[in-house]
Amino acid sequence: MRRLIILLIVVGSFHAFSQNLEKIGEKEMVTVSGGISSNLVYNDVQGQAQFRDPFAWVLTGNLTVNLLEVSLPFTFSFSNVGRSYSQPFNMTALHPTYKKWKAHLGITSMQFSPYTYQGMNFTGGGLEYSGKSWKFKGFGGQLRKAIEYDAAQDNSAFVAYQRFGFGFSTEYAGEKVGSELIVFKGFDDPTSLQFPSNNPQLTAKDNLVVSLKGSTTLFKSLKLKAEIASSILTQDILMTETASRSIYTSVVQGNQTTIISNAYNTSLDYRYKTAGIGLKYERIDPGYSTLGTVYFNDDLENITLNPTVSLLSGKVNVSGSVGFQRNNLKNSEVSQNQRWIGSANVSAQVF
Repeated sequence: MRRLIILLIVVGSFHAFSQNLEKIGEKEMVTVSGGISSNLVYNDVQGQAQFRDPFAWVLTGNLTVNLLEVSLPFTFSFSNVGRSYSQPFNMTALHPTYKKWKAHLGITSMQFSPYTYQGMNFTGGGLEYSGKSWKFKGFGGQLRKAIEYDAAQDNSAFVAYQRFGFGFSTEYAGEKVGSELIVFKGFDDPTSLQFPSNNPQLTAKDNLVVSLKGSTTLFKSLKLKAEIASSILTQDILMTETASRSIYTSVVQGNQTTIISNAYNTSLDYRYKTAGIGLKYERIDPGYSTLGTVYFNDDLENITLNPTVSLLSGKVNVSGSVGFQRNNLKNSEVSQNQRWIGSANVSAQVF
């Protein structure tokens, strides 16, 4: 089935202010900064039923007060489907910094890669180092608490094993060449539940993901980027291990439920003065998954063209994307979907 999706996004934003309220010597004691942005989305589908609202809007804002290098963020969001607000006084994490080092302690998250670990909360600690050419990130802790089965409430759909995870990223960023290695390990504790559940989908999992990124400047304004990630996921570590999977025992608890899948991403970007254009290719194998993300799309291939232009000395920026998307990459599904996808984005700096 072929279908056409046209997505139009209009964004207007401005940076509110950044000023010093009081200084002790040359050190800023209090700084305040923030911003407001608005988004209007239009969605249209041809060839099948439309499940989304044709129009959607959202207004978001943030205000950050930095007191003696302690950041206090306030955020709000209003949209046609609801509103939300957050404040820092019930925060459960600390982020101390010292020179090029930054730590994350408590219930927090970090950003690695969409194919490995991306923004999932963990209870533990993380560390970042940002040098001139070298960067390092690492973390470790509990990704999920154990949820016991309660027969009185029949919560079998929510029962979960306790899950732990750790990972690190080493990145080199040179003038013309860059590279990054990411390793993520996630695993469930099969002894964390005392009472059995009647949910057949509940299994203790084990996962290892390795990602390698690279980038290079071919000419003055032509840049090539690529990433390949491989995930070894055991769906049920309690299954009897087979000899054919013994190769994984040193890094993952492998057995007949172990699946190896890959994800690829490459882009070629050219920029000349205030305009640019990019070509991007992405392929995600069927069944690709990682314990470091909440949700993941698999069995997907995307080819997109992405033009950009900057106007009025950078105060107005226009970007777009058009491309082709398909699934059923291994011809193992009953049906196959192919569709053209497109989007447009306009942002303006008011102040």
